[in-house]
This record gives sequence, structure tokens and C-alpha cells, in this order.
Amino acid sequence: MGLLVLGAWFIVYRRRAALHKQHLAFVKAQNEALEARVHERTRELHQKNEAIQQLLEKEKRLMQEQLDHKERELSIQAIHGQEKQALLTELLGEVRKLKKKEGWSKAKLLRTVEQKVYDVLQQGDNDANFMVHFEGVHPAFFQAILSHADNLTANEQKLCAYIKLGMNNKEVAQMLNVELGTVKSNINRLKKKLHLSPDDSFRQFIGNVR
Repeated sequence: MGLLVLGAWFIVYRRRAALHKQHLAFVKAQNEALEARVHERTRELHQKNEAIQQLLEKEKRLMQEQLDHKERELSIQAIHGQEKQALLTELLGEVRKLKKKEGWSKAKLLRTVEQKVYDVLQQGDNDANFMVHFEGVHPAFFQAILSHADNLTANEQKLCAYIKLGMNNKEVAQMLNVELGTVKSNINRLKKKLHLSPDDSFRQFIGNVR
């Protein structure tokens, strides 16, 4: 009787052990399948993330290339304007010399030419066109400048734009058709308006404005 009970218990134990083993195997298989799915999903997400990063980098490069192209166009336009100003200033000087030498009739004609050249010089670099191009390259520049000082004149804003393009004081003077000393005085006045100390670099400040 005891052996019969012991044998029955052993059979039950083996069945339970087998079932437990099967359960462990099932759980292990489930875990492995889950890990495989997680791994595959992680790999897919990683690939998608890489693709997105590559796309963002490509768009960033394209935007930078477009910005660089606009910067070059703006610089070329500024250089052409500067050359025009220099040429017209030289021409105006020659006209004034001739006017002193020629007779009354020719002097009258020269005065007309002088006035036309002077009018073109006063018009400068075709302000509206230049400002449109500049704002296309630096859309937030003037807004940022005016946030520091909202009482800047149109000429002061142009001066800031020329400095932003990297022009030196002599080049700015040619563009604005003023004396070099006037540019220096205007820069000092701008520093005060922008609340910069005498030791602060105006050019560095303008260069950092975005």
C-alpha cells in the first residue's frame, strides 16, 4: 500500500515537474520572442532616426548654402554700390574743376551735370533695393537693433547694416557719401544710443546681432 502511494506521488511529481518545465520553456520562448520584437523595433526606430537626422542635416546644409549665396549677392551688390559712389564722387570733382575753367555757357551745362551727379550720389546705393536684399539675408537684424534703441534714424540703420557686412569706416563713408570723420562720429553716437561703453567694440556688437 505504501509503495502504491509512493508510486502515485512520484507520478504526480513527475507530471508537475514536466508541466513546470514546459511552462518555463514557454515563458522563455515568449521572452525571447518579445526581446526579438523589441530588438527589431529598436533597430527600425534607429534607422528611422538616422534617416530623419540625415534629412535634417541635408536641409540645414541647403539652408546654409542659400544663406551663403544671399550673403555673397549682398556683398557683391554693396561692392558695386561702393564702386559707383567712388566713381561718381570722382566725376563730380572733375565737373567742378571744369566748371571753374570753362566759360559761362559751358559752366551752365556743367552745373546741370553736376546737379544730376549730386542727385545720384544723394540717392546713394538705391536704399530700398539694398534694404530688401539685406533683410532677406538678415531678417531679424533691424528688429534686434531697434530693441536696443528704437530711435535710430534710417542712415544710422544703414550704417549698422554696412558694418554687419564687414565694411571698414572708409567704405561706409563712400557708401553714405560722407566724410570719414562723420562716420566715426556717427559710430560714437550710435554706441551711446545702444548703451555701449566707450571700451565696448561697436563692430563686435553689430557682428553678434542676429
